[in-house]
Amino acid sequence: MVTLRQTVVLEPLPREWVGAAVGAVMEAVEELREERGGLFAGRERVQGVRVAAGRHIGAGARYLAEDVDAEGVKVLHRVDVKAWDRASGVRLRYDGKAPGLRVHGEGELRGVDDPAVVRLSADFRGSGSWARYRRGRAKGALDLRAWWAAEPGAGAPLTAELRHPLAKAALRVAMTETKRGEWKTVVVVSARGRGLARLPAALAAVLGGIPLRRAFRRAVKDFAEEWNAGVPGAVAMTPGTIKAEFLHGLTAAPAAPAKPPSTE
Repeated sequence: MVTLRQTVVLEPLPREWVGAAVGAVMEAVEELREERGGLFAGRERVQGVRVAAGRHIGAGARYLAEDVDAEGVKVLHRVDVKAWDRASGVRLRYDGKAPGLRVHGEGELRGVDDPAVVRLSADFRGSGSWARYRRGRAKGALDLRAWWAAEPGAGAPLTAELRHPLAKAALRVAMTETKRGEWKTVVVVSARGRGLARLPAALAAVLGGIPLRRAFRRAVKDFAEEWNAGVPGAVAMTPGTIKAEFLHGLTAAPAAPAKPPSTE
């Protein structure tokens, strides 16, 4: 097994701002108008999404969407509303389909006006050659109240896990506040091989340990730099601005896919 650890200092997000931002997004979704299977924000139509069953954001509502990824592959999306209540929380189920790949997932936000916990999970399964190794499960959780409590010695508020027939990996992120109010954040990733990959994974960890650690440290530091650069602009946004930007993103026409360079 290999364990990677890196500490970075992040600019903090005020808890009140996060709650207001989540509330603005939820309010924008709730105010969408359903008409003949389409969704509208005022007179503007939400692009590429239709209501296939139930009533908008009611339990049992189903949304279908279709788009094309960066490589021109068609992807089908289905989202089912399992629960939608600002006090108790929101639960959604997702199904995605692309050639050779199926993804099933669930997401939950406990509390909207006072966000408490976010949970995500997904199962993915491929087809074709080596299909038994093209599958796995990922899950993650963020305890928002524990994050801002930042109690020394407490468990990691942010956790994630990935299971694959040949490997298992886990992520743990914990935070303590500095005297200046910044977030001193510790990121720990552990991984190990499973089954037939146990011995090769152990050898790879020994032989490639130093480059692996360097790449991990660089990735975490790059994330921290981008986070710290973006936080001031984010927290300057009011709930009204966040709502407007979100609605613009829903109703703006998708950009045309880039054409491959000419070979002539």
